Amino acid sequence: MRFSLILTAGASLLLPFAATAQDPAPPPAPAADAATPPEAPKVFKQDKPCMDKVTDELITSFGEVTAWPDDDIEMYTPAGLDILGHPVAYVLAKHRGENGKIDELDYRLQGMQRKVGQPHDAELLKAFDKEFQKADCAKSKESTCGVIYRPDQPFTGAEIGSGEIDMGSKARGPKLDLVQADYDMLDSDPVFLACFYRGK
Repeated sequence: MRFSLILTAGASLLLPFAATAQDPAPPPAPAADAATPPEAPKVFKQDKPCMDKVTDELITSFGEVTAWPDDDIEMYTPAGLDILGHPVAYVLAKHRGENGKIDELDYRLQGMQRKVGQPHDAELLKAFDKEFQKADCAKSKESTCGVIYRPDQPFTGAEIGSGEIDMGSKARGPKLDLVQADYDMLDSDPVFLACFYRGK
């Protein structure tokens, strides 16, 4: 009798443990929200031949200055920039505006030359007319052809021409030879798209 009581007591002691073992596991703690990755900085891209105004973003997109043909001219050699259907070999930024502000950007169209006394490439002139309102250069035989807008606006006009390359006595820079080669042309002229700005 005493033995059976001990068994009964023992059985009663085991029951709670058996029940505990069968309890469902607690749900996992909710995972912490993953940190939102920072947005990649927007890369400025020139989306028209002449931008409406000269901004820091525009100039920065050209990369580092690679030559100084003259005291008030900086040269850039941007990678992957196309203008009017042609790659750009280099850009001349002319600081001749008020307090040294840029009043002209000259885009050298790579591989484009105009024989002295000959008109510019007809397809290039058509592309110019398409991009610039009121331009009428498709049939021009002149060495330069362009369009002039209001002088009180940031962007005042544009032209296809041979550019004005100035080489000063202190010209320097690792890419100066590109400008020098154009400067030294004899029977041909380099072809530029010049964009003019108010410079104020």
